[in-house]
Amino acid sequence: MRVLVLNLQLLAPGISTTRNNYKDARLRYFCDEVMPRYDVLCLSEVWKAYFPVLPCMNRCLDSFRRPERLLEAAKAHGFDYVVRSAAPTLWSGKIWDSGLMILSRYPILKSSTMVFSSGLGAERLLANGALYARIALPTGESLPPT
Repeated sequence: MRVLVLNLQLLAPGISTTRNNYKDARLRYFCDEVMPRYDVLCLSEVWKAYFPVLPCMNRCLDSFRRPERLLEAAKAHGFDYVVRSAAPTLWSGKIWDSGLMILSRYPILKSSTMVFSSGLGAERLLANGALYARIALPTGESLPPT
């Protein structure tokens, strides 16, 4: 069982810690070169927006499609099981999910997510939290063990 825990640093569209942090190139490299080497991927900072946008915005701004591009590549590489952080509720005041995702080649038996109650500054707009999954192994055991 090959497990990778990785912060992809795919910050929300429009947010960058440098002038150009090559988000799209890093995502392509990850999907083509890194993803195929593992059985389970525990990823963070794969942000998905949940807010009203102009009708064409998600189609026009490819950066909003990074999570979907990642999932398409994962499916092509045999990651048939996915758990993502919960979408924020309309009344929560959050416009981004927590950016957490677990991808597995093996069945996910159980999953759970939680959202932290508060954040500071701009993080108030993020539904930050935690994500858990119990994964069935080919041996009949599960990860983590019961």
